Amino acid sequence: MEENILHVPYGIPYNARYVLLMNNHINSIQLDLLNEYVSMEFLVLSNNLLTDGAIEGAFEGVPALKRLYLDRNLLESVPTDLPFSLEELRLDNNQLGVMSEAAWARCPGLLVLSLSNNSLGNGSESLPNTVLSPLCNLRTLNLDYNQLTSVPLGLPLSIKELYLKGNLIEQFRGGAFNGISEESLLNATHLESLNLEGNRLKQIQTTVLLGLLYCFHWIYTLNF
Repeated sequence: MEENILHVPYGIPYNARYVLLMNNHINSIQLDLLNEYVSMEFLVLSNNLLTDGAIEGAFEGVPALKRLYLDRNLLESVPTDLPFSLEELRLDNNQLGVMSEAAWARCPGLLVLSLSNNSLGNGSESLPNTVLSPLCNLRTLNLDYNQLTSVPLGLPLSIKELYLKGNLIEQFRGGAFNGISEESLLNATHLESLNLEGNRLKQIQTTVLLGLLYCFHWIYTLNF
């Protein structure tokens, strides 16, 4: 695609399965334009100038979209009109400070969610408890380099890979997975990889450690 375009161009073949528009100056998406691409499975809009208002309603009617890359833009919240078919979403390196459960309820089949290098923190309402619970099929969650002070509560039990590197986490509570009771982590048998490197952890509860018996690979450092 031509570099430094400002809008999603017309003229893309309607049967295109992969549309790559990264590294441009795109700052808006024409409403209903993407709906015409009924075969599109993979859309890359990385490294553009997209804001929340610029993408509102843009993805709602895209029937076959499975992979959507919106990393390195200017987004402040997670889009709430994601397509039902979506399996992979990348929103790294934006300005995300807010997400709602309503956004995830629209795409229960999501497998990979990457939200690294944003401003998400659970000291406020930016990351409410159980906000990710609708994602009952999620396998990989990347929250590296945000502003989390504790591991979010109510994570889906389906998660196999959890990345929390470079946050401000001081505690890992037992209710991180699908509940608020300390015993709930004992059911997190799908977890295979956990990275807590570069946080402020000084100790981890015994119940949490027991729950990690099934985790094949995990990294965590104590910082005193």
